[in-house]
Amino acid sequence: MSAAPRAGRLVAVLALVLAPLLALAPAAAAAEPFALPSQVTDEVGAFAGEEAAVQDSLDELADRAGIVLFVVAVDDFSGSDGQSWAQETGELSNLGSSNAVFAVATTERSYGTAASVDTGAADAAALDRLRDEDWAGAVQAFADTLGDTATGSAGGAVGQGDGATSGGSSGSGSGSGSSPLGVLVVLLLVAVGVAVVVSLVRSRRQAATAGGSGRPAAAGRGGRGGRGGPPPEPLPDLERRAGSALVAVDDAVMTSATEVEFARAEFGDEAVVPFEQALAGAREDLAGAFAARRRADGEGGTPPDEATRRAALAEVLERCGRADAALDEQSDAFDALRDLGRRAGEVLAAREADLPALRGRLDEERTRLVRLAERYADSARENVAQAPEQAAASLDLLEDEVEAGRAAVAAGDSGAAALAVRGADQAAERARVLLDGVAARERDLAEAEQHLADARAETEQDLAEAQALLDGGDRRTAAARDLGPLLARARAAVGEAEAALGEGRRDPLRALRRLEEADQALDAALAEVRESRHREQRARAGLEHALVAARSEVASARDVLTSLRGGVGPEARRLQREAEDALRQAVDLADVDPVAALALARRADERAEQAVALVREDLDRRGPWDGGGYGGWGGGHRGRGSSAEAAVIGGILGAVLSGGGHRGGGGFGGGGFGGGGFGGGGGGFGGSGGGGGFGGGGGFGGSGGGGRF
Repeated sequence: MSAAPRAGRLVAVLALVLAPLLALAPAAAAAEPFALPSQVTDEVGAFAGEEAAVQDSLDELADRAGIVLFVVAVDDFSGSDGQSWAQETGELSNLGSSNAVFAVATTERSYGTAASVDTGAADAAALDRLRDEDWAGAVQAFADTLGDTATGSAGGAVGQGDGATSGGSSGSGSGSGSSPLGVLVVLLLVAVGVAVVVSLVRSRRQAATAGGSGRPAAAGRGGRGGRGGPPPEPLPDLERRAGSALVAVDDAVMTSATEVEFARAEFGDEAVVPFEQALAGAREDLAGAFAARRRADGEGGTPPDEATRRAALAEVLERCGRADAALDEQSDAFDALRDLGRRAGEVLAAREADLPALRGRLDEERTRLVRLAERYADSARENVAQAPEQAAASLDLLEDEVEAGRAAVAAGDSGAAALAVRGADQAAERARVLLDGVAARERDLAEAEQHLADARAETEQDLAEAQALLDGGDRRTAAARDLGPLLARARAAVGEAEAALGEGRRDPLRALRRLEEADQALDAALAEVRESRHREQRARAGLEHALVAARSEVASARDVLTSLRGGVGPEARRLQREAEDALRQAVDLADVDPVAALALARRADERAEQAVALVREDLDRRGPWDGGGYGGWGGGHRGRGSSAEAAVIGGILGAVLSGGGHRGGGGFGGGGFGGGGFGGGGGGFGGSGGGGGFGGGGGFGGSGGGGRF
């Protein structure tokens, strides 16, 4: 092939590469880092309500590792990549080698870190929290892990040789990018980048053909009885315990059956009903335990495996324990009843002494009920209206039980005396509860009246807010659409509350209950509406940036796919189509549903990035020397000229894919030509090495990370 067509194609490729690169240059100077006024600088309210927790994590880091971490939250980095922004901010703040910076741009969803120790592990720890928009949690995770790295408690700090910078992107440069000199620099960097790519490809091929596996062997997991806990009980010991439990419970069931009959004779049929119920349950558990033991021994002559035997023996022990506990409980109840029989005379005298005071309260509570009836509606006192009469009946029963108990004591019948004592105790307690209930109802009604006015005012505030939402036409959420019925319910409750605060017989307890129920339902709906509005505001704030990013990514992917045409497979085309569709839908929904639009914009960005990555994987897998060419780029030319040309195309395409768009920091550091690019180990554009710039000496920084999340 002649040189002219080849040169024309190279010019076209250079134009494809330089267009997005030059477009980025002026945007990088749109905002400047600034000197931090305090250790925590929050310009967007990211740490609202969690300032104390953030400061505690910073103090703990300073105490543990001697590192003073400065935290800053802004809206966006305005074109600068996160790590460079954090590094420059640290320098402007006159920070030193014992300081670090953690910066987050909440709307742009980018972050950057800078420190004098390796931040790779700390960046990774913070990233998951950042993706969940847990800004304070991200700071805490970063501080904790940075402390571990600095003190060596997490396996020692990582060395800061070449490539110590971690995370997303490296610096994108701060020049204007629009002068002829800037264009010339970009062209020179492209040429150097092509050489780097060719060198890396050759190294990769040499490594692939050299053979050998450098992968370390995977670490094996510990066996049973290791870190998972103590070793299991030996099977013979488990069998002995299960057998002993069966024998003991079987004996207890037989003994309890005999004891029930003695108790029946002593206390009567009614007294032994609970014991009979417990005995029936114990017999059922005992039968199940014997069945489980048969399974453990192997039914049908086939011995089970160890796991089956252990499970069956565990069931034996569980059932036996449950049966034994039930029998013990009833046995204790009979012991207490027998003790009452022995103390019957003493207890009966005490119950008889209670009678005058309790009967004296009957008239007092009847008078209280009359007073309540004059002030409150029937519904306000219906639960206690019959309380004095019911209490009087209980006191009559108490007198009867006392007389029966005295007769049993005189006759030497301890069992009957014990039952009479228990009946007297229950009658006295029931009478007290009924009489106390009348006084408690009067107190509750008075307290309800005191709280009713405040509750009505709170509900009226929610009513006003809900009415304003309806008047504003907000019907976008289900909660907003349901406000109408809830408003009517709340208004009815407010009207009832007003009536309860007026003259006449009323029921303030019911009014307060209705008011609280209506207000709770209305408040829940309003909370959902508020949260929906908050999500919408947050989405609207980030939507413009997301759309810019998505348009850039989709356009870059479209250019790549269009340029390579025949070299692009169906999966990459599908992803690109999804990206285009999602971007179009995001634009359509931007005004009416910013939350959905933001999700679609991010989906478009993601799908476009995946499409380009897939193209890169296809090209890397085939390699530029496979003779197949690059489809639309000439249709499979072979020979030395074609291979060199393919290498150049591949190198430039690598520049587009790795750093030429809006993502990953742009420029030629961090994701540009060859991974570490031009900022990696020489102190040049902020790498970890010494000399020049801000990467070495005893000053601030030298390591850090950043990127999108």
